[in-house]
Amino acid sequence: MVLSCVVEHDKAVTIIRRPCIAHPIRKTDSYANNPFITYGAALNVLFIQSKLEDNWVDDRQFIAIIGQCFFKRGGRKAEKLYAGLKEAMEQALSALRKAEQDQCTSVDEISHPFADLIGRIFTIDGLVSRKCAADLYQFGYHLGKWIYLTDALADREHDRKRGSYNVYNLRYGDSPLPAIEKNTRELSLAYIAEAWERLKTNAVEHTKSEQGYLDNLIYLGLRVQEDQGGEQRESV
Repeated sequence: MVLSCVVEHDKAVTIIRRPCIAHPIRKTDSYANNPFITYGAALNVLFIQSKLEDNWVDDRQFIAIIGQCFFKRGGRKAEKLYAGLKEAMEQALSALRKAEQDQCTSVDEISHPFADLIGRIFTIDGLVSRKCAADLYQFGYHLGKWIYLTDALADREHDRKRGSYNVYNLRYGDSPLPAIEKNTRELSLAYIAEAWERLKTNAVEHTKSEQGYLDNLIYLGLRVQEDQGGEQRESV
């Protein structure tokens, strides 16, 4: 949706009623004929594949092996359509795993591989012009950083019980987080908003409703999530 708003493209979205993997018998609305919808679908498949691979490596979940079979064909198609995307994802996630194995205690260092990956995803070659690439990278980078750190905050207790890696637990143990950690996430939210406002100045005119939805998501949705996620977990 972000890319559709800020990058010019010739094809308008069309709606087709057809079965899908979730509804193999009943026809449902399917959105097509838009390069960014195709791209988003490919990303979903590749991320699901990566998650299933992680579940097998980390927890030896047999169902993860079965699940990978369902996405094998879609994964090959996604790799063919967007050359290098799978490799970029594997490199980033490999760097993240290594940092976790090394028990990295730096919030900025541990969040960087995932943040950089999301930034690169928003600036895919061939779909995004140089004019808006820097702002899209900033938007994606800080969104990725915020997501990683917010998940780490939400998973503190769960990770502590399982003995799993969590940067906040390594730094502070059972203690509440100091205000500086919330400030780090707040700064990412500010960078996201700053990039989005610049992107909107060159947004496609007929996407006003989509821009309104994204305004709501960025300025209200992320804010609510941040406030609720940090409640009673951090000191002031």
